[in-house]
Amino acid sequence: MSKALAALEGVRRAVREAQHTDAIVPTWLALLPAILGALVGIIFLAAIGSLLVVMPAATIGPTVDGDLPPGMGAAFAAFLAMFTLAMFLGLVALVVQLYVLYKFIDRRNQHIKRTQMMYEDVAQILDDLGFKERAEAIRRYVREMQFEVGGEKSAILWVVLVFLISIIAFYVYHFLNKDFYRHSKYEQGILEEVNRVFEDAGVRTIDLRSYVPVQERSTILYLILSIITFGIFTIYWIYTLAKDPNEHFMSHAKIEPDLLAGLEELVNKQAKTE
Repeated sequence: MSKALAALEGVRRAVREAQHTDAIVPTWLALLPAILGALVGIIFLAAIGSLLVVMPAATIGPTVDGDLPPGMGAAFAAFLAMFTLAMFLGLVALVVQLYVLYKFIDRRNQHIKRTQMMYEDVAQILDDLGFKERAEAIRRYVREMQFEVGGEKSAILWVVLVFLISIIAFYVYHFLNKDFYRHSKYEQGILEEVNRVFEDAGVRTIDLRSYVPVQERSTILYLILSIITFGIFTIYWIYTLAKDPNEHFMSHAKIEPDLLAGLEELVNKQAKTE
């Protein structure tokens, strides 16, 4: 029972830490670089247009006193102002894009690490209470999850690589979706095993209808669509990278209290029988 109590405290700690590890990235923030990029393009076109409007006058040559043709000075000043604004917005878009990418990778690391440790504690509780077959099944799921998902990925390293070689971003998009998909696939099995124990013991169960797994998305299809749409489809791809984990994390906020409550009831019930 002592091991179960220590593991139960580990589960409590993991549930509390969720508010720090399961970061919700607003979809508008994820899409902000694309919006700013479109704005930069519009400003550049407007800047070039402002010069083209007065360009015919420039062919006449300078005036008698050596001044620029009428309107040319104002048009050039407007061009410089719009060009500077476009460069500033482009820099902001780049910084936001790299920040969002960092948050995507970091929350992937934090959530997967936290939940794997939590499920190891869950397995320890069940093992100590005599549900050894279920405990071993959960440990097997955790091992398979660790093997397929892999360990921590350096958020800073991948952000630097994307900054230097932008096409690497597509690989980052790939593993962000695949890692969350594999994680949630094994997580479903773990939660089902726990629920079977709860049902057999007659304690509060987890409402698995609230659980939202991360949908698997085809990297090849999304890459092809991004190419043939000249990058426009990439906006939707990024949107899914924000939305899917957000929904997954919000479902965790619903099921983890049920998980903790069921474990506490199970431990207390076992303690009374001893």
